[in-house]
Amino acid sequence: MDEVLSHERGPWLRSKKVRTFILEKSPAGAAAELANQVKCSSIQALVPLLSSVSIYLSAGDRQTQFVKDELFKLLLVQIVEGSDRSVCANCGTALGFFFSCGMLLGDPFQLATDLLQRGIVSVAQADGICTLAVASNATPLPISKASFWAMVGHVAAEVSDTAIRTALLGHLRHLKQQTIPWPISFSPSEMPPCSLQVSSTAQHQQGEARRRTVYVSHLPAQLPQNTLMEFLSHAGVVDKVRVCVSPGYSTMFAFVEMHTVKGAKVAIELNGGHMMGCVVRVQAARNPIQDVMSGDAIYSPTGLLQQHCLFGQSSAPLAACATEPSCVIRHQM
Repeated sequence: MDEVLSHERGPWLRSKKVRTFILEKSPAGAAAELANQVKCSSIQALVPLLSSVSIYLSAGDRQTQFVKDELFKLLLVQIVEGSDRSVCANCGTALGFFFSCGMLLGDPFQLATDLLQRGIVSVAQADGICTLAVASNATPLPISKASFWAMVGHVAAEVSDTAIRTALLGHLRHLKQQTIPWPISFSPSEMPPCSLQVSSTAQHQQGEARRRTVYVSHLPAQLPQNTLMEFLSHAGVVDKVRVCVSPGYSTMFAFVEMHTVKGAKVAIELNGGHMMGCVVRVQAARNPIQDVMSGDAIYSPTGLLQQHCLFGQSSAPLAACATEPSCVIRHQM
């Protein structure tokens, strides 16, 4: 397999060598060897390896399909059960690559969400799941992607293991700081610094928006939207609300941007309030709401209010936000 990783030959010739190598083994043996190559590859070698393998695995014969199915299973099992950070990151990157190439059908972000729901017991798992999502970044599923990263933030806020929390927040920071070129495998400690220069004005505006944003969790799914808005309005004027759904959880959570920093501080004082039998948790958000929706409050360049935040005009339950297109979350963590 060393020849497969050679940069001196074109990708088609390398893929022919992959095919020859695989045909010499049983399908299960070939899948196991390819999985081992993925796990052991350096970042530099992983890209040409995946490119070569993908060309071969695009064939439609039964043996190739069996090798492909077995390889995907082995990579997934490694993410779920692995303990080595670089190995799990490589496996996540490989699966994301195959999703991006169309070799794996379905929603990679839903798969990553399902893996999160199983519970994270190691930093390696966190790396594998997050790199799967990062490597699938080109997949045109913005809603599912935003929901996954929102859930990563939710899990990071709730998990008791400090190392896992740090790893998840590290992935969120790097996702926010830069556009990661695909394909690439990474761990938070290996990520290059952001090359984009952000103006001091933009940094100030973003920091100010973050200070005006609060994270509200443990919201009952059947809580009417107007009831939540009434609850939030006790703290002041609300500019934006993004309700998020965590599959597998009985409650929901939201990111709320108040009009002023003082309003956000007052909102945090609402922490511990009771709504439909649930104790609502309100705390400062780690990130501001990045997007703009038609229902947000609108202000003129001089700061005059032109439109109030339209969230809460309906008495529909928060759960409806998961199905109504106008309410779908597009929050970028």
